Parts: sequence; structure tokens; C-alpha cells
Amino acid sequence: MAELLDHVSQEMIKLYPLIVGLHTASLGNIITLAAVISDLMRHPVPPQVARRMLRTQDDWFSLPGLDTITSVELVSSIKSSMKACDTAQMYADVILQNKTRLRTADTIVGNMSDLILDFHIFVGGDFTKIGLLLAGLAPLPHSGDVLPMEMTRSLLHCYSGTVCSFPSILRCLKRFTCEHDSEERLTSVIASHLLPSQSGPELPGPTGPPPRHQLDTSFPGPTCSPWREILREWLIDCEFFEAVPQIEFPWKDSDSSNPGNPGQLFLTFCTLSRAMSQIGFARWNATA
Repeated sequence: MAELLDHVSQEMIKLYPLIVGLHTASLGNIITLAAVISDLMRHPVPPQVARRMLRTQDDWFSLPGLDTITSVELVSSIKSSMKACDTAQMYADVILQNKTRLRTADTIVGNMSDLILDFHIFVGGDFTKIGLLLAGLAPLPHSGDVLPMEMTRSLLHCYSGTVCSFPSILRCLKRFTCEHDSEERLTSVIASHLLPSQSGPELPGPTGPPPRHQLDTSFPGPTCSPWREILREWLIDCEFFEAVPQIEFPWKDSDSSNPGNPGQLFLTFCTLSRAMSQIGFARWNATA
């Protein structure tokens, strides 16, 4: 046990600057960090399960939970997931890629903030119309498909009312914009929602990341066994376990564990859960 603690402490010293940088880039937002956990586990993790992993001191049945964590909590959570066979390098690549993605997304969305504000004013913050915009911005294969209301609310992190605030849209776009996203495409999609539907231009479709952004699953990743057990327990409790095959193992499909596509991870899990049980999905929203 002493050797394990010593090993983990030494590896965490190497990771500490990266983790602090990730916390700064993510603002400690749990939904944002859920994509990072998904990449580390190579399996999609819904936000409420990420909250259990990141805020282990919380009462899981106490609602609502906090939306953010401190850098100390993030360091502690990552430390708790590390085992004797894990190394700092197994975590470092994913953490660095996600930190870069978030900083790039912040720049892209910041450049478009005036246009996004014009859209928000144009639709009066109407939740349904904002959902149509998110459908147009969604990654393949979801792009253009009308998103279910509960999925839209989860993306925007807005669970009541019919109006969504401008800051909520900005935060959503920053969470799910990828570093390989084209600012031109995003601008075109948003601008098209400022026009009458009959005169909307033909828009370029979303593109996948270039090869260098793919997570190479041939290299060993961290075991994350404590996190994996939390996800397994939640899936069983919500009767989703059978809907998500091979939960104990990393996904072999590199597209599904691509660190440049957090929206794909989120929507994939939403789709799996929705297909499994509408009742179960209501539980998901209740615990989000």
C-alpha cells in the first residue's frame, strides 16, 4: 500500500500543472469535464455520473448538485482514479488535448459572440428555436436532426422554462465546440437562423477531425477502475447497463473516443439511454 501511495504521489506531481491548466480552461464545469473523463476512460460518461466521480463527498440523492468543482477537487478525483499500473503519461496526452480544445473553443466562440447575441435577440431566447440551432451545429450523425427536448435541455444545462439566456448558449457552444471545427461553418449555421427559413442558404456539413486528432487506442490508457465502477453502478441502478455493451472495456472505435468531439460522446450516450427507456431518461434528467 505504501508503494502504491508513493507511486501515485510521484505521478501526480508530474500531472499537477496540466490538471490546474485544465481546470482553468474548463472553469471547473462538471459537464465540460465529463468529456475529459470520457476520453480517459474511453467510454462515454454522462454529466451526473461525472459529478459523482468529481464530487465524491456529495450526497448522491441530494438535488440539485453543484455545477462546478475546485482545482483541488479535480486533482483529488484524478488521483483517486490512478492505480499502480497507471502512469502520468497515460493521463497527460488526453488532459493536454482537452485543455487545448477548450482554449481554442473559447477563442472561436468569443469571435462569434456578437453574432450569437444577434441570434439570441432575434429568437427572443426561445428554447425551441435555440434547440433547432443546436441540431444544425450537432456532430454527425445527429446534424440536422431535431433533438429531443430533454437532450436540448441537457446540452444547454437549462432544465426549466421556455426561454434560455444568452450566457447559457455561449457556455454550451464553448463546451462542445471542437478545435477542428471551422469558424466559417459555425458562423454560416448561426447566420442561417437569422434568415427566413425559405431563403436559408445551403450550409456546409460538419466535418470530422483530421487524423492527428484521433485518440490512438493502440497505446495503453489509464485503468480508471474506481471511475468505471461508479459508472457501472449507475447504469445498473438506472437499468441502462444492457444498453451499453462492454462497459468494463475501452471502446475500440476510435471515432467514439475522439477527444476532439465531446458533443458526439454526449449525444451518443443520450441516444443510447433514450432508446433504452423513456422512464430511465426521466431519471437521468432528474439527477442531472
